[in-house]
Amino acid sequence: MTARLIDDAHWQILVTAARQLKQSARYQNASQKAPFDAAYAQLQDLEQNRDVTLKQFLKVQESLAHAVTRLDGQETTTFVLRQAVSDAELLMETARYVNASPLAKEELNKALAAARKIIQTDEFVLQSQVDQTVEKLQHSATALSGIESDFSQLVLVFKNAQNDLTTLRYLNADAKHRQAFKASFDQAKQLLSQAAANQELNATVADLSKLAPDFQSAAQETIDLTTSELLKARKALNGKTSDLTQLKKAVAKMTGVDQTKRYQAAYDSRQAAFDLAFKEAQTALADPQTTQMLADRLVSQLDVTYETLNGEEIETFVSMSEGSTASPITAESRDDDAGMLQNDDDQNDTEAETKPAQNSHDDASHTQGQSGVVQTATLAKPDSTKKASRLLRR
Repeated sequence: MTARLIDDAHWQILVTAARQLKQSARYQNASQKAPFDAAYAQLQDLEQNRDVTLKQFLKVQESLAHAVTRLDGQETTTFVLRQAVSDAELLMETARYVNASPLAKEELNKALAAARKIIQTDEFVLQSQVDQTVEKLQHSATALSGIESDFSQLVLVFKNAQNDLTTLRYLNADAKHRQAFKASFDQAKQLLSQAAANQELNATVADLSKLAPDFQSAAQETIDLTTSELLKARKALNGKTSDLTQLKKAVAKMTGVDQTKRYQAAYDSRQAAFDLAFKEAQTALADPQTTQMLADRLVSQLDVTYETLNGEEIETFVSMSEGSTASPITAESRDDDAGMLQNDDDQNDTEAETKPAQNSHDDASHTQGQSGVVQTATLAKPDSTKKASRLLRR
């Protein structure tokens, strides 16, 4: 009697199932693979012979099924690995890493890169490989021996530099040295702010999550270099004591201006501008920290506001003689005054035609000279008010 042969369909189902199981975590992560490997070898031997009997097929199938029950592999987990990566990344923010030797930092960098690669891959990874990577990463972190950064010298230099900002050594220094000093000062300020945020630079791995995530501890080399640059910038400041000689002369010259007609007959706005400039100049003279730039500006400001006082123009207009045929009106108001005078002329002509017999009055407030220019006799009075003077100038 001829043995029954197994058909190809059943054979392919068994072969495919065995291959897939061999690639799974159940087999790959198993502690005892030998029974399954033996059964799988028998399957490969029979695969070379296409005339497989049913009896042979059932025997191999039974051997594989028994071996599978002994596979104890579990699905690969990367939970511990991910936690180790997070701890290593936080550790790199601290002085333990920043101030460690280049070799120790390189070892941690390599271990961290290998761990990230396993986490990001879509391929199957043995649990044993994951566990080995975790062990190597933790060992590299433990090997870091960087000591806590020392900011004491930088703090001392920074405090002295902070005081320099209000001295004439800085305020009167040239632009180049001021800019260099400010750049070094800002760099030191940034490092110290960073150190204030990182109060646990030598914390254990378990406590690293308390660190401010936006700051990294500065390397001691960086701190020392910043300290040196700030010291150098301080020594280079070349500001001198301000020379207030011209400002003193200007204040002395302008003292008493408010008692003159030039000031008293001027517009209120121009008086206010002069008063402010004079007050600022006096304040600057009393301030030992007045910069040279401010002193020079105040001298110029006093001169400008004094020149804008327009009381002298009104004074010249008021002292004009009664018989004068020339108008003392200034050029800036000539056009407006001309229109006003023309209206007065027209009105006087009309009155002359309607009242030819009317007598003229010597004490009238307006008279018309030979040239047709209106003169204001009342402005010559010593008690004329500033308001009346300004009205006539418009």
